[in-house]
Amino acid sequence: MSQTIQDPEIPDLGLLASYKPYFTGKTGSLAIMAAASFIAGALEAVLLVMIANIALTVGSSTTSQGIAADVGPLSSLHLSVGTSFLVALGLGFARMAFQLVAAEISGRITAELISEIRGGTFRDYASASWAEQSRRKESDVQDLLVRHVSRATGGIGAISRGISTACLVVALLVSAVVVDPISAGLLVVSGAVLFFGIRPLTQRAKTLSQAQLVAGRNYAAMSLEALAISQEIRSFGVNEPVIASLEKATEDEVRPTYRSLVLREVVTSAYQLSTILLLLGGLFAVYTFVDRPLASLGAIVIILVRTLNQTGQLQAYYHTLVETAPYLNRLTGERAQLRAQIPRSGNRVIEAPSRLRFDHVSYAYDGAKPAVADLSFDVNRGEAIGIVGPSGSGKSTLIQLLLRLRQPDSGQYLLDDVDASDVDDDSWFEQIAFVPQESRLTQHTIAENIAFFRSGVTREDIVSAAKRAHIHDEILAMPEGYDTVLGSRGGALSGGQRQRISIARALLREPSILVLDEPTSALDMRSESLVHETFTELRGQVTIFVIAHRLSTLNTCDRIMVLTDGELQGFGTREDLQRDSEFFRDALRLSAIKTTTDAAD
Repeated sequence: MSQTIQDPEIPDLGLLASYKPYFTGKTGSLAIMAAASFIAGALEAVLLVMIANIALTVGSSTTSQGIAADVGPLSSLHLSVGTSFLVALGLGFARMAFQLVAAEISGRITAELISEIRGGTFRDYASASWAEQSRRKESDVQDLLVRHVSRATGGIGAISRGISTACLVVALLVSAVVVDPISAGLLVVSGAVLFFGIRPLTQRAKTLSQAQLVAGRNYAAMSLEALAISQEIRSFGVNEPVIASLEKATEDEVRPTYRSLVLREVVTSAYQLSTILLLLGGLFAVYTFVDRPLASLGAIVIILVRTLNQTGQLQAYYHTLVETAPYLNRLTGERAQLRAQIPRSGNRVIEAPSRLRFDHVSYAYDGAKPAVADLSFDVNRGEAIGIVGPSGSGKSTLIQLLLRLRQPDSGQYLLDDVDASDVDDDSWFEQIAFVPQESRLTQHTIAENIAFFRSGVTREDIVSAAKRAHIHDEILAMPEGYDTVLGSRGGALSGGQRQRISIARALLREPSILVLDEPTSALDMRSESLVHETFTELRGQVTIFVIAHRLSTLNTCDRIMVLTDGELQGFGTREDLQRDSEFFRDALRLSAIKTTTDAAD
């Protein structure tokens, strides 16, 4: 199983720098949301003051014709109790209206940002060059697309709601100061001291979050690896050791998660208790040292209780932002790297090139020894070219260069004297197709698997491609025919059927160049015969490159190239190579021995 991932230290950019890029272009909406929240807070403060005065008036022995005139700006209104009830009711509805405006804007901003982060992260990955994609572990990509995106969107929602809540709190505090500056000032200063006093606990949450990030990546790598080798795990009877290693990885992730959850509750409880103590202490100080009117003090208490409740929410949002920051910083950095590796599209349009040429092409991975070196060859349209060579000879690299998944470090890849890198992407994908060694089918219908997300494809196109791949009759024999839904691993299809569906997928757009990576390596004799029949029918129409370990595949090839240590050691007909290539002669001898052994068995 995978070893523990040692993640490089994630830079601490600060909360503002972490989140600011995601809110670019939304300043106007945020300003409207903040204004609506502030107005809602101001209306709520006035409403709370009126409620306090109504309660004091109704509960007093004085006449109910008016309200005691001793509360800040309201003292000059001299409203009757009935009028006060109506005004309070109006303030309640107005406050709700502004709150709904703020909530709608906050929800819309959050939804837009979540969509951008989720869709944009996958778009960045899918748009990056194959060289960039292939250097990343599949588990890391999955972790980035699932866990990091989920945590980032949670933080985005918290910051949007936090801005709205902060504006509400400011409005309440301003109103409290207007009603009674001294009482409000004492409690505001105390609250600020409290907020900054518990920051060290919140910063501890960031450290725990970074530990979760690394442990989670390690678990993702190990679990994905276990799924990939599940058949071998079952066959070798090593379920328990594998389960134990995954349980250990789970414990490593759960430990900081548990501590983070406990810390969050500790911070929340401590903040709530401290605010209660501050409120009681402030009131005691006012009662002991300051002579304040009862109505003013009652209004202040109501407003500040409401304010402290909202600041508790602010503290929770802040804690969430601190926890999320490491995930967001890594997500931002990874997306920037992916966007920096988006390959450019050319502007040349090609149609069925009559000649394909490699002119002294070399390519090395990460500056190491060249995987292919100084390759030069010419292929005419309609030729079938076999590619053979020992493991590590550069066959897969040559295939990736042919598919333009990688660009040569030196030399040129030319199609009718047009550099392949200058060809427009849409034109390129119309002309070339690929059949991998391991056919990958999706959880869709057979027809959708052949169409493979390409638009403008008709049922006639799909059927025609299936017929050329010699899979049409077998599809019709299935219960739902072309509408048969496949599982993630091809359902009940045989390996040969899956491979021929992949070939039909490649032939759908009638490409002029077809590249195949060991298409018959795992096929039975009948399926291999049908694949060879397809090759034979395509000869002369489509330029074919095929990596072959089975020499029987080469029977349909016009010429064969032999690669050794990344160099072209031979390129010619079967007869030429039997005469000139030692590797090819050894391969034929070993193939003959295998054939004789199989016949004896």
